[in-house]
Amino acid sequence: MAQNLLDGISTLRSEPARWCGLLGPNGSGKTTLFKTILGLLPAQGGEVLVDGVTMAQLTRPEIARRVAYVPPGARGAFSISRG
Repeated sequence: MAQNLLDGISTLRSEPARWCGLLGPNGSGKTTLFKTILGLLPAQGGEVLVDGVTMAQLTRPEIARRVAYVPPGARGAFSISRG
């Protein structure tokens, strides 16, 4: 039986200008969660707020200014390092 990834979670926060990663086994819902946060998939329940505003109220450019996403396997023009 499938279980909703965020059952029992009411708030997920990330500090400004901080990296946030999500780890889990294949098929556990990581990509679905990110697509929902980005507004690419509708939330199955509840709502996604960014800066106190629901994603549904934001335009694509407004979302892009608030949320960044680097999909697995993406190759960039610059290197990313920890430091």
